[in-house]
Amino acid sequence: MYPYKRIPANRGSVQEIEGKYYSPRLKKIIPYYLVLPTAIEEGQRIPVVYFLHGRNGTRHMFRDLGGPGVLERYLGTNRSPFAVVGLTGAFSVNGSNYNTYWVDSARDAHQPWATIITKEMIPWIEQQHNIGGAANLRAIAGISMGSHGAYQLALNSPGTFKCVAGHSLVVRDYASMTSEFPGLFGNRQQFEKRDP
Repeated sequence: MYPYKRIPANRGSVQEIEGKYYSPRLKKIIPYYLVLPTAIEEGQRIPVVYFLHGRNGTRHMFRDLGGPGVLERYLGTNRSPFAVVGLTGAFSVNGSNYNTYWVDSARDAHQPWATIITKEMIPWIEQQHNIGGAANLRAIAGISMGSHGAYQLALNSPGTFKCVAGHSLVVRDYASMTSEFPGLFGNRQQFEKRDP
């Protein structure tokens, strides 16, 4: 288990946390970013939104778009608190950036990214931070590649999320995806399972 690092907050109602998860499947650490309201009653389990970044983005996309300030203003209106988790959907392989598109790779059985997110990371993060814990307390959203990921994860994991949202959804045909990401989406039948 890897302890998470608290980032000194310059905001009064939210805290930012840099977390690390060790994946037994990948045998590597996967970082995540969490924005959590500071005023939570002990033992209170709050809803969570999993935020998926776009292509060549990072887990910090929510932060970089000003998300913590928006959440702080929202909380300032005495609305129900919720947390936001920025997940990692790209990583370095031999010095080059590898965009997972948030799917289980058809070309590399060692990169089951969708399975790692839904079966490993989400349960672990929710236990670690006392957030979510059930579909009615869990949403998923994303931008561009992350929007594709949010929809396909929700469709391929029924009963995991209460709602799904996407901005600038990228949906391309088989030829386009195969040309740009050779092997990632597999053959036509495998592509259908990964295409929202």
